[in-house]
Amino acid sequence: MRILVVTGTNDRSEIALYRGLAQAGIALQIACEPDESNTRELVTANIPVRPLHIRHKLDIGAVRKLRRWLVNEGFDGFYAVSGKALAVSMLASSGLKMFRVAYRGTCGHVKRWNPVSWLTYLNPRIDCIICVSEAVRKYLQMQGVSSEKLVTIYKGHDIAWYERQQKPSLSEFGIPAEAFVVCFAGTVRPVKGVDVLLKAIASLSASENIHCLVIGKIRDRKVKKLARKINGRVHFTGFRTDAPLLIGASHVLIMPSLAREGLPRAIIEAMSQRVPVIGTNVGGIPEIVTDGQCGIIVPPGDSESIAKAILFLKQNPELRRQMGNNSQQKVIHNFNIESTIKNTVSLFLQLHSKYEKP
Repeated sequence: MRILVVTGTNDRSEIALYRGLAQAGIALQIACEPDESNTRELVTANIPVRPLHIRHKLDIGAVRKLRRWLVNEGFDGFYAVSGKALAVSMLASSGLKMFRVAYRGTCGHVKRWNPVSWLTYLNPRIDCIICVSEAVRKYLQMQGVSSEKLVTIYKGHDIAWYERQQKPSLSEFGIPAEAFVVCFAGTVRPVKGVDVLLKAIASLSASENIHCLVIGKIRDRKVKKLARKINGRVHFTGFRTDAPLLIGASHVLIMPSLAREGLPRAIIEAMSQRVPVIGTNVGGIPEIVTDGQCGIIVPPGDSESIAKAILFLKQNPELRRQMGNNSQQKVIHNFNIESTIKNTVSLFLQLHSKYEKP
């Protein structure tokens, strides 16, 4: 079976998935952004990589390039990992006998009244959409996608990825060694609710010595403004390639999202390193964070509940350690990369049997 994976950049879980698929005997080729850091591990694993820059969902140049590859090289199907990748892949594969698989990692932005949605996730020619969580699967079903086309495959991790590396010191950000550190990791956009988190930090007494580390690009202007009022207890790192290790060096990860979460990668990175999570009851967050066992679930937009949860975990170190241990065990048993590979291989084989040429 030959599959063309159409994507942009590849994170650690995706690279591990592609390596696992190749080891299972699936002939993969990866079409992705032409960035050496993005492709090095794939090339090392003898997985062919070809450069493909997709500017937007109607990028005719990308469509033509994909069309040549799909027609001339006998691919049995494609796996599109983003909305842009899916749009151009659907156009490029028009009229071809092959299976079409999409990946969806977030809730929201798919609507029946939006013509772009019919070019992507509502396109009737899609054979299957891999949903990163049950929340995403239910959301797409509510938008009219047939349940028969939807399958939930969690994006797995391997705790060994983190155990092999030393956690960095947080002193470079001006955080005192004795501080209790809560962190957020991700692109800081309004929907992420980081402003709600900072309001919670502001409500806590400075004598508690609780510091907040915000890891990621800032795209919410009010966040920096709020931080200036909190007297040096909020620290911004900007984009960091070592974000998972910074999470592991913190006491608690906070995911204060207001909407649209699929299954935040930062949560699995935290839990893999025995870091408990305070998360909102949004999207797929409660699917991985078992309330009271792996962390604490709070209502979205509720800074008071976040503040209470932070104090509770700070004041109960033994419970916090137990939650961290429970978190890692949940990743090992329910969110591991081996299961992701196994379930994806099974799905591709099933789809291939429907289209197999006599």
